Amino acid sequence: MPRRPRYVIAVHGGAGDHPEEHDRAVRRALRSALAIGRDTNVTVLDVVQDAVMALEDDPVLNAGYGSNLTTDGRVECDAALMRGADGAFGSVGAVSGVKNPIRLAGAILDASRRPRVLGRVPPLTLVGEGARQFASQYGVELVDPETLVAPHARELWEKWSVRLAEVEAGATLTEDEKMGGMQDTVGAVAWVEGEGMAAAVSSGGILLKLPGRLGEAAVYGAGCWATPNLACSVSGTGEDIVRTGLARTIVETIVARGTDATHEVLHELLAETFWESSLASGELEPSAGALVMVRESDNSNEADENDSALRLWCAFTTPSMAVGYTTSTASKHKAVILRRPAELSASNCAETGEGDRPKARVYITTLSIET
Repeated sequence: MPRRPRYVIAVHGGAGDHPEEHDRAVRRALRSALAIGRDTNVTVLDVVQDAVMALEDDPVLNAGYGSNLTTDGRVECDAALMRGADGAFGSVGAVSGVKNPIRLAGAILDASRRPRVLGRVPPLTLVGEGARQFASQYGVELVDPETLVAPHARELWEKWSVRLAEVEAGATLTEDEKMGGMQDTVGAVAWVEGEGMAAAVSSGGILLKLPGRLGEAAVYGAGCWATPNLACSVSGTGEDIVRTGLARTIVETIVARGTDATHEVLHELLAETFWESSLASGELEPSAGALVMVRESDNSNEADENDSALRLWCAFTTPSMAVGYTTSTASKHKAVILRRPAELSASNCAETGEGDRPKARVYITTLSIET
């Protein structure tokens, strides 16, 4: 019997402000996703896709069932995935009534690699009703859109819809009143021996978003990116992430400067590039988180996988980010809610800003993974 390939899977439940009373449920969701991805282990795309599907099915997270609702009370989802070996990519945006948006993104990716008929160019991204029609044609499970509305998502929508109407009618908005912590996106990165890396991302988007709005999870280069040796999945405020093409920018900058510079790259791109771009657009509390898997080696992309090490990085500007990981040799699936410490240390945090401008507070952590 041939030896089963080695692999590493990492998932995230979004960057945001996770209430401590939800920690157990979020960690359980992450471990369930790792178990499903680990059991699949067919191809690196299967691994990230199935892991994200499990996250989409859990109502505690903002993706699939459990997604934030639009202003008119509907679930509209974005999702994408990318294979590093050949750059294959597929994404879906603002789609309703699809049980697992990441599955539809995978079907779009598959269709993009088939021979072209009559010179027709296959899509990278499909949105709205066209995406739903494609799902029906390619056997992706469709459901009644109402079945994707989780009870807690309906409660939040009702609460904040009323408050939005009051404020728009002239009611006073209190200084600390905001919908923070409800914008997070889920995702996964993975490495499979002999195949390289892949990345995926899925999101229900911002609470009370306008119907038809696209977030970073639907946009090429924004929500996820992968090369043979690097994979990145991003979470946060979609519009600001799209402006900086954050996932692609992170990966390509690390490639250009070398994996030894990963900490500095994450610091510069989140605490400076992303932060400044977000402030310029009017965002006072820029929100982003990145889960990055790096294959470290002294050689090129052709390096022997046995002579390289994998390292997982997590960086975020928000109060917290939920992450988990497992490997082919691990006895347990690791899941944790990372929280930015009140006192920032020079070793793992970056705090920048002058005068009255909001300071960037970026938490960065890493671990080396045995494969």
